[in-house]
Amino acid sequence: MGDGVTGWQDRLHIDEGKLKHYLLNLDHNEGGPKAKFLIGIGFSPRATGWLANSILEQAKSGTASSLESCFGTKYVVVGDMLAPNGRLYRVQTVWVDENGEDVRLVTLVPRKRYGGS
Repeated sequence: MGDGVTGWQDRLHIDEGKLKHYLLNLDHNEGGPKAKFLIGIGFSPRATGWLANSILEQAKSGTASSLESCFGTKYVVVGDMLAPNGRLYRVQTVWVDENGEDVRLVTLVPRKRYGGS
């Protein structure tokens, strides 16, 4: 893990509602473009487990940085995520530790790879 940020990955939590109603919801104002990307690479609102596992693996293997915010400690992770189509995609995930217990997923944002792929 980059930037010396360690010890929080064992407390990761992803709410299934965050996946179904936000990240995989084409009709959501903010989540719609993310859903278009995620569904386009093979994820499905009917099978959120694969997306949850891919996000967890990305959070554990990517490069993380942290900062304090009014909501608690925020972790930003940039790294590759395996999609159902068998390809790796560079994404940024954002997590927050509000209570010193669970570190919950806030969002996922697609990123461009070096060289624009």
